Amino acid sequence: MFKFALDCSKRLLVIGIGALFLSCHSAWALEPHEILVLANKNAARSVGLAKYYMKKRGIPEENLLQLWVTDKEWCSREDYENKVVPRVRRHLKDKDPFMLVRCLVLMYGLPLRVAQPKLTFEEKARLKQLQTEKAGLQNQIEKAKAEKKEKAKTLEAELAKLRKQIDALRKTDQGSCRKFSLDF
Repeated sequence: MFKFALDCSKRLLVIGIGALFLSCHSAWALEPHEILVLANKNAARSVGLAKYYMKKRGIPEENLLQLWVTDKEWCSREDYENKVVPRVRRHLKDKDPFMLVRCLVLMYGLPLRVAQPKLTFEEKARLKQLQTEKAGLQNQIEKAKAEKKEKAKTLEAELAKLRKQIDALRKTDQGSCRKFSLDF
């Protein structure tokens, strides 16, 4: 009898959690006022498409931010940091002080990729030093391969370590480019 009651209570608990889960489904959906639409005035049809999208989704007109940036696939880091980021931040600060916007929708015509940042003078100097060390190690490895295999393995491990440092310095550990993203 006790086992039957325990099984029934487990079933009721599962049914209750399922009902709660299904009733909360609409709470996970984005409301129109939580969406900010970004369009590019420099790209033909970008703004028109954004307005059409907003009308169909019921997104308020004040949630449209029109940017003036290249319509190419790539955007320089400088353009991104000077033309995109400040405008989006200012819009969110001025028109969304209660932080209701939860989603940015990027329309056709905005760059898909942002170029990696340029190296500083110090980074360039360090890169040159690492590349010189790398070339020296590669020469030592070639000599060691002819002489002793054990020494070659040690040198190859050092070379792999140097390559990682060079990639990190070049910021290639982040990929050769970054997908379009807004850094906040």
